[in-house]
Amino acid sequence: MQYHVYGVPVPSANRGSMGVTALVSPSCPFPVSQLPSPNRYTLSLKVGSFRIHCLYVPPPLSTADFMNILSSIPSLPNTFICGDFNARLGDLTGDALVSSRGAAMARWLADRSLTVLNGPLAHGIPTWVGFRDDREMSSIIDMFLTNASLLSPRLDIASDLSLGSDHRLLTLSFSFAQSSASESSSATSDATLHPRRLWNLSRLGEPDPCQLYQDTFRSSSAPLLSQLKRLVQHPPSSRPPIDDLNACC
Repeated sequence: MQYHVYGVPVPSANRGSMGVTALVSPSCPFPVSQLPSPNRYTLSLKVGSFRIHCLYVPPPLSTADFMNILSSIPSLPNTFICGDFNARLGDLTGDALVSSRGAAMARWLADRSLTVLNGPLAHGIPTWVGFRDDREMSSIIDMFLTNASLLSPRLDIASDLSLGSDHRLLTLSFSFAQSSASESSSATSDATLHPRRLWNLSRLGEPDPCQLYQDTFRSSSAPLLSQLKRLVQHPPSSRPPIDDLNACC
């Protein structure tokens, strides 16, 4: 099973940027559902009783924007936040320095009572290794955060596995004791994170909402339909970029 927050095209370049994907094993014994994303940089899932927020925060964003992204993630029990933060936390993870993002993030971690698992489980082990001016550089910017109580947690950071990336593969494993009390107290919280983003498809059974949907769809898709008709009637000599179709909508 795959879940996505899609990236965006890079202007004047034949590639995309950002985007997050989660791959769930078919043998996963827990129910999995996608939650409304709290921001464009985060993919949110519920796996059993756990809420897992996977994120990628690009380096160019300001520290203020970075903190707005973190602060938008709901503070609920049994939460994991993982991904590429592009923030360096210094002694907290065993990194060589503290970045401006890292200093702000450290205060946020304390306020939210979140543990950075890289610290106790993989202290000082880099998650990013690259070369600049023929010199090896490293940092700890890929992290697992949680407020859950874990039994026998283990964090492995692969150093000998080639993924075609300068980021290393992180694998977190643990056992846990099911807490029905914490789950029941927040079971309804997920449904109300961003109610405006959720569809109430039963409303389409009513004539007025159904007609409004049809009219809105026709109006919004008219430019795309016109462009597709032109491409079919007058095929171009070379295949146009598919992302150009988004520009008309």
